[in-house]
Amino acid sequence: MSKIDFQRDDLIDTRDIVARIGEIELDNTDDEGELTPQDQWSVEDRAEHRGLTEVLDEVGDEAGHGVTLISDHHFTDYIKDLHLEIGSELYEFNPGTYRHERISREELFSRSPFNRIDWDEVADDHRSDYSILEIDGRTYYYQGR
Repeated sequence: MSKIDFQRDDLIDTRDIVARIGEIELDNTDDEGELTPQDQWSVEDRAEHRGLTEVLDEVGDEAGHGVTLISDHHFTDYIKDLHLEIGSELYEFNPGTYRHERISREELFSRSPFNRIDWDEVADDHRSDYSILEIDGRTYYYQGR
C-alpha cells in the first residue's frame, strides 16, 4: 500500500489508513518481531504514523470497520452518486408497448424535473449529517460520532 495522500485523494477508506499504519509498524519491527521504539524510526515514519493515528482517533471506533472520508470539493458529487445508487428499481409506463419498463436512476435524473435538481443545495442539506475533519489544511466529511 502506498502513502495516503490527503492533498489529492477525494475518498479515503479508514481501513486503508489502518493498513498503512500496520505497514509503517511492520517496517519498524526488529528481528524478533517487536516494534522498535519510535525514537529509532525515521522522522518521516514517525510523522506519518502520528498523523494517521490522529485521524483514526478523531473518527473513533468505527474507523476499523471502514468509514469513508469525503473531501469537501468532492462532497456534492458523492451525495449525487449516493442518491443515484439508493432505492428500489424504477419503472415507467411505455405507451407503445402498454408495459412498464425498467428505467435506471441515471436516466430518470437526466429528465425533467429531476435534471433541475440543485445538487449543491442537496449536498448542503446533507452536511449536517456528517462530522468534519481537517487534515493537512483540507476538509473531509464522514459519518460517525
